Amino acid sequence: MVKVKIINDNREFEIPGNRRILDLLKDLSLNPDGYIVMINGKPVPEDEYVNDSDVLELLRVFSGG
Repeated sequence: MVKVKIINDNREFEIPGNRRILDLLKDLSLNPDGYIVMINGKPVPEDEYVNDSDVLELLRVFSGG
């Protein structure tokens, strides 16, 4: 299982891994353009694969004036 941490929302949960981050975000109903994705503390592109032993951290992007 992949440990998922949504940093801004203080949420943590586990989901099955071995799939692309983009697919995982869609399954969670999260907009891929709205998050910086990190695997084991390193920023990665959304086409990267996440494995069962990984820790996936999602940092929501804020913008505005």
